Amino acid sequence: MHRIDSTTKLVDGNGAGKDGFTEGSPGITAATRNTDDWLNAVQEEICNVVEATGTLAKGTNNQIQQSLWKTLTRLQLNNWTKRTAAASVNFKKAATDGTIVCVVSSTGTIQYTYDGITYTSVSLGGTLHSIAYGSGYWVAVGDSGALYYATDPTGSWTSNTQGAAHFYDVGYGNGYWVAVGVTGTLRYRSANPAGAWTSNPQGSGTLYGVHYYNTYWVAVGASGAVWYTTNSTGAWTETTKSGDLYSVTAGLVGTTATWIAVGNSGKIWVTTGAPNSTWHLRTPAHVADLFDVAIGNGVAIAIGKLSTAGYCGIQSTHDGITFIERYAAVGQDLCGCVFLNGKFIVAGDAGEIHTSFSVEEDWS
Repeated sequence: MHRIDSTTKLVDGNGAGKDGFTEGSPGITAATRNTDDWLNAVQEEICNVVEATGTLAKGTNNQIQQSLWKTLTRLQLNNWTKRTAAASVNFKKAATDGTIVCVVSSTGTIQYTYDGITYTSVSLGGTLHSIAYGSGYWVAVGDSGALYYATDPTGSWTSNTQGAAHFYDVGYGNGYWVAVGVTGTLRYRSANPAGAWTSNPQGSGTLYGVHYYNTYWVAVGASGAVWYTTNSTGAWTETTKSGDLYSVTAGLVGTTATWIAVGNSGKIWVTTGAPNSTWHLRTPAHVADLFDVAIGNGVAIAIGKLSTAGYCGIQSTHDGITFIERYAAVGQDLCGCVFLNGKFIVAGDAGEIHTSFSVEEDWS
């Protein structure tokens, strides 16, 4: 890059040693003449900013803004803070209503936070695996048909056991709750989680994750099972991938509607648009079991098992294609993650909790 240096430049026009432009004055001063090397330099400086994170697109006039945002979030995601849990328990999955975050544990407790910093514990009992929010209700599920619901997660919860099968995940969408678990267990309930949930088993393999997004439900499980439907009360269609899949989510990655399913040995399956489209196996930043995945501000993070090689169990993507390893002072396996108010919150074994500075990389 260089300042204009044509013979008609305005010497020191922007301060000492900072030549600039002038429109000139007829008969007195010539207007500054642009040169091809200066214009090409300006063009390439601008294009390089855009191409550092994407591809030039004629007619799209916010690409510099988007590129700077992506670069900034990558740097901010290099700043994470370790938090102190209310109790040292093995955390599982997490959920948010947009104001509060709740994380369940294998010892039957729920820890909640409004700011990602201070956590308070509520005890329900049993073994809990997942939690979700929808239609003004919170629902937590776990072993032996355990199902609890509340309108205020900081207060009392009501037990509403459904059968005896272990539930591993629960979700809400399009007016329905769906819970999944062992041997193809799938139960649904309309809006209010109180009362009996209708059994609608899908296959015989264990289902570990379920999610609703953009008219579709997707459930994932053992042996690469991916089940999808637009009607949770009817038949689901199965497509099989590789690996055991433990979690699935969907949202905008970059600017593209994207489904991501993660599982054992670093398995990451991705599709864009609808889940009945082709799924692509992505290369993980590090090969280790991945237990959960979350999306926020156009970024997806996948979390999982701590390794002896020093991998902290966190990787991220801005495009759904390339996954980048992140670094943090994580000392335990990570099992649950959620996005709230510009920050990711991740939780794991032995009360391990970390929050991102804004959206991704270095964790502390």
